[in-house]
Amino acid sequence: MAEPSIKVTESQLQRQVETVLTGLGYLWFHDRSLQHATVRTSKPGFPDICAVHPKSGSLIFIELKSDKGKMRSAQLEWKDALLNSKATYFGPIKPCDFDFLVTSLVSLT
Repeated sequence: MAEPSIKVTESQLQRQVETVLTGLGYLWFHDRSLQHATVRTSKPGFPDICAVHPKSGSLIFIELKSDKGKMRSAQLEWKDALLNSKATYFGPIKPCDFDFLVTSLVSLT
């Protein structure tokens, strides 16, 4: 009998990625203002994580999604703009992409 697959939520994936970024020495930002009723403004669709490595200078943006999560048009607009920049963009990163992301982050440090 097959084992049931474990569903990873986007917030669980977020915490895993934050842990990896911290362990690799990245400085990172994730806006949790919606969770704390703080008002911040930006163009909708900004990626979930912005990070920079203080030694290598790598600037990265990461958009996270659950297994069934879909990119909204505003997120696709940010993705296209960031892919056209000198920054590195990863997304959408789903739980099945976690190992790829970790390997990529290590290579950028």
